[in-house]
Amino acid sequence: MIGWDNSVGLSAFGLEALLLGVLFLVGFFVRRSSSVLRRYLIPTSLIAGFIGFALGPAVLAWVPFDTGRMGFYVYHLLALTFIAVGLRRPRGRATAAAFHVGFVKTVTVILQGLIGLGILFAFHAFVDRSVSPSVGMLLPLGFGMGPGIALSVGASWEAYGVSGAADAGLAIAAAGFVVAYGVGVWAVNRGVRDGLVTVGKLDPALRDAAKIEQEVVGEVADTAQTDAAPTGVSTPVALVALLAGIAVVYAATYGFMKLATAGMQRGGLAAEIPVLWSLNFLWANLIAMAFRRGLTRFRLAFLFDHWLIERAVAVFADLLVATAVMAIGLTLAPAYLLPLVLTCLVGAMVTYVVCYRTVRWAFDDHVFARFAGLFGEQTGTVSSGLALIRILDPGYATPVARDQVLGSGTALVLGFPLLLLINLPLTRFGGSGAGYALVAGLLVVYLIVAVVGWRVVRTRTRLG
Repeated sequence: MIGWDNSVGLSAFGLEALLLGVLFLVGFFVRRSSSVLRRYLIPTSLIAGFIGFALGPAVLAWVPFDTGRMGFYVYHLLALTFIAVGLRRPRGRATAAAFHVGFVKTVTVILQGLIGLGILFAFHAFVDRSVSPSVGMLLPLGFGMGPGIALSVGASWEAYGVSGAADAGLAIAAAGFVVAYGVGVWAVNRGVRDGLVTVGKLDPALRDAAKIEQEVVGEVADTAQTDAAPTGVSTPVALVALLAGIAVVYAATYGFMKLATAGMQRGGLAAEIPVLWSLNFLWANLIAMAFRRGLTRFRLAFLFDHWLIERAVAVFADLLVATAVMAIGLTLAPAYLLPLVLTCLVGAMVTYVVCYRTVRWAFDDHVFARFAGLFGEQTGTVSSGLALIRILDPGYATPVARDQVLGSGTALVLGFPLLLLINLPLTRFGGSGAGYALVAGLLVVYLIVAVVGWRVVRTRTRLG
């Protein structure tokens, strides 16, 4: 069972927790002392992760930690992050703008999947038969969905004989961070220089009317507590309630996957079991949302403090990023180096062009800020997207950041089939060329349906 077949001793866990704490402290001071890192809004979690990676067994070998256990932590931190996200109260109803944001994200990840599959399949067919085309389909996971998902799905593919897929997913995600912050900040500075947007110059009406979202680079400002309704519950009780809720949801998630595994074995679907466990985060999120609704129905939701939940999301997300970078073991087969470099380069360029053009077509307001946020998210994470928006809109007084966050719900629903499609070549076709051809065709159909549906929606919901 992926992510559950490892054992971590208490002493090892304690030492690695202490190591992470030290790395975050060092990362904080490094960021504070570097004007370049502050200018590029590189988060402390990413700095801590790369410091750990450099000092760890993959590079200098000065700090002896187990990269495999870091991958184990990533798997569970991903689920814990999605549980915390599912437990927090709804941010508000999705607007038409948020719906269009979801379509931009969906179209982007489909194209990233096609690019990765096409390049790796070409290398497989004409250069090296040992290269698995499946690895190319980790591009939309590492770029558009984050390192945790790329690692989890990649690890499940290793059960089908794709050696090093987990490391490939992490490598793609690391490259995505470089693109998001490097190219993203360059694009923002160029846009400001070319007069496409003026930093900090906001519409006074928007400044007065907007409900500022104080969530930046994986951190929630202390003022976010004023956004929550009074609960009447003391902080210790709220903290215990939150920890208990997370534990209950995760236990229910594990129970669900165990029952599903037994059912799949009896139903002749044993080949799909690794995929089931790799989507641990998704089941955890769905169960968390159902748990939250149950609490609301029985009027017990007041036990969960909004500010504490947001803090939990931030902590889990920061730890996820740091451990994901430290989990990179540099064990990727040399045959994958060139195709993955090419895949990341082409993927970054296509993502830039697609985000730029679709945003100009879909929106009439804050066009450049929306492009910057979406490009940052579709190559890095939600945090990198919000970081780029923050450069242009320091107080989040425009609706850009809110729409981008709310659009994640639409993207999750529309993008869920992608998580199933990319597994088909291995689960149903044994890695044969027919399986990859079928998935490529289905992705093209998926893209056409998404674009046509989006055009219909755009016609009926004019923005601006």
